[in-house]
Amino acid sequence: MALESIDVGAAKAHVTNCLNDLKTEELTLAINGISSNGIWAAGARDNLKEAIRKLMQDGFLKLKNQLGSVSKMLALIEKYQKNRNQILDIDEKLRELREKEYYTETYTDYYAEVRVDYYGNEYYPKKTRRVQNYDVTRRINELRRKRDDLKEEMDKIKTDVENMSSSI
Repeated sequence: MALESIDVGAAKAHVTNCLNDLKTEELTLAINGISSNGIWAAGARDNLKEAIRKLMQDGFLKLKNQLGSVSKMLALIEKYQKNRNQILDIDEKLRELREKEYYTETYTDYYAEVRVDYYGNEYYPKKTRRVQNYDVTRRINELRRKRDDLKEEMDKIKTDVENMSSSI
């Protein structure tokens, strides 16, 4: 399931509209109107009132519960998308930090043999070495752990959404 491509805001608006449209006031008014003894035969009136009550209690309630489940599922999808965006940000930070994790340091090698330049000046040779910046490495490891935690949470959310969608 491509949870990244779901427009959660629009879906929430549609669910809210559906819930707002599930009002039972009009059906209650219909039941009250049916109660008039002069218009309806007693058996037909009672059957119709019972059918409307059953529709309100069973049908509307079931639909409201399903819409509530959809709302919970949308909240999980929204969390999934936020985690995904955080992971993308972390990946960008990791790319930047990897460039700073190691640097080249130039130093004079005093243990090497003294050299003489073209003008007769003595000097010790310069060497370079690759040095690790441990503060940057520590930050990289923290970000990797956070990214792994977010991925784990996303996997759990994906499973929960799949389970919820199959039960609706």
